[in-house]
Amino acid sequence: SFHAVFEGLAIGLEKEVSDVWKLFISIAVHKYVITFCVCVELLQSNTKTWFYFVYLATFSLVSPLGVAIGLGFSGSEDSQVSIAVMQALAGGTIIYVVMFEVLQREKERNVAGLPQLLAIAVGFCCILLMELLGPHHEHGHGHQ
Repeated sequence: SFHAVFEGLAIGLEKEVSDVWKLFISIAVHKYVITFCVCVELLQSNTKTWFYFVYLATFSLVSPLGVAIGLGFSGSEDSQVSIAVMQALAGGTIIYVVMFEVLQREKERNVAGLPQLLAIAVGFCCILLMELLGPHHEHGHGHQ
């Protein structure tokens, strides 16, 4: 889907190498799982082999396209506002996909609501803990 462009965009807009690697690894793991699911769905729907490879090639090239767009924006020194807008779009798109696609699909499953709520809370807490306890860097903007 189109949100993969924004996943790549988030990588392309990062300034710190460590942040690029964190995003790259998380998106690569995400795409690994999604690719498996897409392949299973394509096989189950008896998609013609030619279309199967066209779909997978398109799917695999969309995130690098986003990276290229992000690098294009971050290459200019006077584009701080456009970088901030693009980062907001990328982050907002990822949050939208999680809230309205992933969680909505999970909510429709035939599982009790409390275990789902606990799993979501645990997932968000894990991400929060990794952010709070992980290494942080100073941006060196001269603020005191």
